[in-house]
Amino acid sequence: MNIILVKAMKLVIAALNVDKNEIKAVSCVGGFSLRLKDTMIGLVKNETFFVIYHSSNESDLFTDSQRLFNNDNSLLYAVDIEDAKAKDMIVAAYNSSLQLQNANAKTQDVRNLQFIDDELRYYLKELNIQNTNDIKALGAIAIYQAIKNKRGSFSSIEHLYALDNISHDEFSSFITKERRVALSTLALS
Repeated sequence: MNIILVKAMKLVIAALNVDKNEIKAVSCVGGFSLRLKDTMIGLVKNETFFVIYHSSNESDLFTDSQRLFNNDNSLLYAVDIEDAKAKDMIVAAYNSSLQLQNANAKTQDVRNLQFIDDELRYYLKELNIQNTNDIKALGAIAIYQAIKNKRGSFSSIEHLYALDNISHDEFSSFITKERRVALSTLALS
């Protein structure tokens, strides 16, 4: 088993003071997501532990040098497991995830989304992406590229547009031409 994953799980258990059976590691997007019940706390990818911090509020716990990528107001930050502030980062990330869930009661299971096709539903299942909050946390481009990595080629570009709409609470297949161009440029570069 991945040593960073084990250390990250132990750190999450200690930081959130939960039973070890409540933390789940699920294979996804080239690594593992760490979940407490239905709440994604972070990712272990390429031997690094990242927490997802959903907030436009600045925090001295999180620095630009730790940032992996930005998805609207959700940021993925690298956590040094040995750092004294690692537990505080986990608590802040978990609390921000709970706030996002409470603010967004529209969370839906991907199996219930009517405007996506069975092929995209299958890919999301393969990546262990279970609901709209997972899509928002990871971002449309990261998921689209993970699908490409898993299957060896890009899926329909319409899948990228659907994922982007979901990440912006737009539950339809409509997307502006400008947004299509911008997404395509980012995802295919």
